[in-house]
Parts: sequence; structure tokens; C-alpha cells
Amino acid sequence: MVRATRGSNVFRVSESLSLVQLPNGSGGGPFPGGTIISPAPMPTDSSAVQIYGALTQADRNVQGSEIRAGAGTTTNIFGISQNADIANIGLDMHLGHVGSGQILESVSNQMTVRNLSRGASADFTIRGVGANFAISFDEREGLHQAVRTLVELSVLELLGQMARVPYWHCFQLNRSNPAVQRQIAGWFRQLSPDQLDRYVRERLAVLGYQVPAAPASMMPAISTFQINNRLVPSGMPTFETFAALVDGQLASGPPGPVPAALPAANPTAPRRLRVDVTELAVAEPLLQISVHPDRVGNVVCYYRDDTGAVWRLFPSRHQPGQTINSDVALPIPAQIGSQPVIQPRRMTGEVGFLCATAAQDWSAILPAEAWGVDLSRLSGVTFAVLRQSMVNGGADVGIAETTKASPSGRWSIIRQLP
Repeated sequence: MVRATRGSNVFRVSESLSLVQLPNGSGGGPFPGGTIISPAPMPTDSSAVQIYGALTQADRNVQGSEIRAGAGTTTNIFGISQNADIANIGLDMHLGHVGSGQILESVSNQMTVRNLSRGASADFTIRGVGANFAISFDEREGLHQAVRTLVELSVLELLGQMARVPYWHCFQLNRSNPAVQRQIAGWFRQLSPDQLDRYVRERLAVLGYQVPAAPASMMPAISTFQINNRLVPSGMPTFETFAALVDGQLASGPPGPVPAALPAANPTAPRRLRVDVTELAVAEPLLQISVHPDRVGNVVCYYRDDTGAVWRLFPSRHQPGQTINSDVALPIPAQIGSQPVIQPRRMTGEVGFLCATAAQDWSAILPAEAWGVDLSRLSGVTFAVLRQSMVNGGADVGIAETTKASPSGRWSIIRQLP
């Protein structure tokens, strides 16, 4: 903790045996010894917090394997062996308020320790003279180092949660990780409208954007930030905007007015759009698509699940409005880690996306059963039916369809019209 906060001086660390030893302490009963931290400059009985925890799991030989093989004759014997065992270490840590004892943050982490040994031996006879040899290799990871690593990572996570900083960068994670999304979403839900307004103003000002004092509108500054970070330029402090401000991987750029959408280089050319798919997990994949039309237009997107059922993803109750600018890629759904999400039960070749862009309103082009209820299975609708309806919508229509051929395959555009 001392090394982590030496430069920023965000936290002040002290050792304490009782509340009496804290500056401005109110006395009270004895307090168990431990490390006391608080926001700088000095801890008090009203601001100090303590980190404490315990090893909750220390299981050796959770899983073991042994392989032995040998071959020989009456005079020669050869053999090889391999032994492996796995141990699990678990640590629960809490960050609690010194005065009240209230637990403010908690983390629970585990680490797997693997030990491996290999060996080979031989006994043989050459012209009546016997000889033997043996060789072994051991790879052992100490449990003590695992405990130390768990403590350091857990303390880092607790301090990051308390300070609301992007501590996940230290774990080589990015904002698209579902656990990170849940953490950011939790912070977002805890903020009142006034707190969110103050946080966004402060962060934008730190990044160099021209932010007027409250209660003046900061929509131009937010829109510029959103454009610089490839977000929908709504000018509102949305969850995606808050997540980008928290994450710290920001492109500040020169502050300025919100740029207008650029016209297409050749407005008479056929419309086109790009659809990219991102998998945010492996065991239970969460899918998100990014739609980028080549010019301003109305966009509609559908999802086909592993059973072949078709759902309308966009527009939806969570992302109303069909019009998308050409200067930003729109993520669908807007949030991962909170509703709605795209989570296939099985990643088969049926899973896919079909999106289209046009100048006219799609509700007037698609049949009623294809428009249906958003984020719900549409009865009797297939990608073939949708594609034909989109093509019949007129010449100024761009269509993109993507799917994944196999669980180990890559996402690829299988159809681009025109």
C-alpha cells in the first residue's frame, strides 16, 4: 500500500493498536492491531478504515495424477514417470470502517498451485556389467508465495474499489470484461443524479474539455468526449460515457464544438454498413455487435439464436430510434454486464446477426411479424424472410449478415448487399 500510494498520496497508511492512538480519536474500547488507512492527509476515527481478512481455503492434493510406464527384457529395463498435484488457496479480505465496524468493500480470491515432477530410470547390462541411471525434474510452486500474491492482489482490488479507479488494468483486464462491467455498473447505480453530474464535470475538466459550471449544460463537452471515444454522441451522461471516464483509457483530444456528421463522399453509391462481433467471455460467451454505416441512415438489426429463432435487437426499448450517424460505431446492446445481454446457450453455426441500413423508416418496409416485439422471439420469421423484405425495400438499402461457422471458428461477414 505504501508503494502504491507514494506518488499520488491518495491514502495515508499507519499502524494502530487502538482507537486512542488515532489522531482526533474519540477513545473507546480496544481495537485489534492491524493496518489503518484513510484518505490523506491523516486518518481519524471518522475516516479511517482497516483492511483485514483470513485464509478461507488451503487444500493440498485437490487433484492429482500419476503416470508410469516401463519396458524391459531379461537384462534391460527402462521406465518413465510423471506426478502432478494441484492445491487451492483461498483468501477473503474486507475493508471496514474503524469507528462503526461496517464492512465497506469485500473481495474473495483464489489461486491454484500446481506441482509437477518427471523422472526416468534405466537398468541394463552390457557384456555382463550392470549399470543403472535415474534422472528427475521437479517444478514446485510454493504455497507461501501464492498467499503473498493473493494478499497483494486483494489489497489492490480493495483500494481500487474504495477509490473508484480502474484497478483492473493491473490485472491485465479491459473494460469489456464482464466482471469489470459489473463493477462499473455497481458504481454507476450508487451515484445520485447530482453526484453523477459532479463526477462527469470533474473528469471532463481534468481531460481538458471546456465544461461550464453547474447548472449550465455540459452537453457539448460530453458529445465531444463521446465522439473522441467512439461512443454514441447523445450529449447525455450515459453508462457507456461513465465507464469510459472511469476506465482511464481516454482520448482527450482538443476540446471544441460537436462536429456535424460528415456527408458521404459519393451519396449516389449504394449504402453499406460494417458489423463486427465481440465475444466478451469464453465459458459463457456474452456477445456484442458494433454497427457502423457508411452514412447517416436508419438501421435495424436482428439476432438468430442457436435454435434458429430470430430476435429484433435494434431498435429496442433500451436503444430507441433508428438513425445512426456515420462517424461513430454503435454498440448493440449498449450494455454488457446488465440487461440486456446477448448470451447464446450454445455457440453453433446458427448463431448470427443480420443488419441493414436505409434512408426510410424500417417499420414501413418490414412486415408486421418481422417488426414484432423487440428483444423477443419472432414467430415464423427467418433470416431469409427478413433479407427478402430488406431487398424489396428499395435500391438504397445496405445489408450485412454475419455468423460463426463453428465453436472454434471466426466471425465473418457471409453476406454483404449490394
